[in-house]
Amino acid sequence: MSNNPSDNNDPLGRSLTLGNPGDTPEPRMIYNGRCVVVEAYIENLKNKIPEIKSTLIALNDTISQMASDPTVPPVVVARLRIGVSRHFERTVTQQDMLRNLEEQYKELVDEENEEVK
Repeated sequence: MSNNPSDNNDPLGRSLTLGNPGDTPEPRMIYNGRCVVVEAYIENLKNKIPEIKSTLIALNDTISQMASDPTVPPVVVARLRIGVSRHFERTVTQQDMLRNLEEQYKELVDEENEEVK
């Protein structure tokens, strides 16, 4: 570890030094700290996906209301619906990817815990 605090960051941007900037923490403490960060990140994403879905559903409802307005060209409504549909599909795909990532992460943590025992 470097004595430069900016060099003592993990990929998630958290400082790996505890106490004095020159101190090197025990590797297990670093691992546990990263676990907490990764778990919080996964949980945060899991909470945001339903929010995104509900926003897209509300947007789709608004587009449906616009469709009944004769001043809005049908091509505009169609393009908006296509855009919302694509974003919704991406959200579902990302939700599946996040679920897979979470499963892989849990497997890694379980393996690490087995190695420690």
